[in-house]
Amino acid sequence: MIRYVALLRGINVGGNRLIKMEALRQIFTNSGLGRVSTYIQSGNVLFESPETNADALTSFIENRLLESLGYAVTVVLRTSSALSNTILHTPFNGIMVDKTRQIYVSFLSAVPDPNRQKAFLEYQNEWETFLFHQRDLYSLIRKDSPQKINFSNTFAEKKLGVLATTRNWATVQQLDELLRQ
Repeated sequence: MIRYVALLRGINVGGNRLIKMEALRQIFTNSGLGRVSTYIQSGNVLFESPETNADALTSFIENRLLESLGYAVTVVLRTSSALSNTILHTPFNGIMVDKTRQIYVSFLSAVPDPNRQKAFLEYQNEWETFLFHQRDLYSLIRKDSPQKINFSNTFAEKKLGVLATTRNWATVQQLDELLRQ
């Protein structure tokens, strides 16, 4: 069995597309997935499956969510080893986060085109630092910026041409720990 985390995009945000975690766990369990658990309300579902084809598994889960909820939900999957790789390759190791500095990881559905990555990096400034590693986009955001911050999940998707869902660094670390249990 392979341990996965399904990172759902756009649920329980701003009072829209609300779903209780118990209902989400039930959908995954009823779909035949094992050891299902959730972490916080932002749509992080940990589970086991013998399926090795992540694209097929993603489609299966998205179809089950559509059938159960009546609306489409984007799912980005990562295996336990892939999430550990995300932790290992952080370019912001040793940076302390606080109210003025936050680290985020945008989990991308595919590796963006190199030209799009290069163009995206042009949006960096003294308050926003971006780095790519495979299907991950790391962002260091200074919240004390006197100007509007460019970065958002929608901004990343539009500029990179791939689907994305973003989590803060504390959530990424907690998911990694939970997957290894």
